[in-house]
Amino acid sequence: MEEKKVPYGKMSLYYGLVVGGLMILLSLILYIFDVERESYLTSIQYLILLGGIIWGAKTYRDLYLDGNITYGKSFSVGFMIGLFASIISSIYLFLFFQYFDPGMLTEILNSAEQKILETNPNISDADLEMALKISAKFSTPVMIAVWAFVANVIVSVIISLIVSIFIKKDNVQTQI
Repeated sequence: MEEKKVPYGKMSLYYGLVVGGLMILLSLILYIFDVERESYLTSIQYLILLGGIIWGAKTYRDLYLDGNITYGKSFSVGFMIGLFASIISSIYLFLFFQYFDPGMLTEILNSAEQKILETNPNISDADLEMALKISAKFSTPVMIAVWAFVANVIVSVIISLIVSIFIKKDNVQTQI
């Protein structure tokens, strides 16, 4: 029997775009309603990522592989979905901080200064200035987008590793 070609790249791109779009939509909703960045509601993006990876891997298994998928293939599909979603959301973050609301970077730095002063009230002015310089280097639109991309890819790998345990189905007999 000839093995059929299975387009998991295209399918992963589609689900990655959907998941990335939903993550952007959540970010905009939280921004519009002025929800704090440290709020637990920001963790919903990881639930969106989890749901998208499960949805995409299950759909791929059932539509293209007749209900059979190996652990490795399931992981690959989940990882690719997470990778595309991470790329989309990182591009959005860069554009958001660079063009839409660059003043938020100042708020982030002010918040960092307050946290430093709260956790270490006896910090010297020189140490505070050095800490704020370091924070400023990592609080540029490019760095925020890069770190968000790295964090989302790592979370995608972890989610895909775990989800693939439950999605995989080897040698399921199909009824004729």
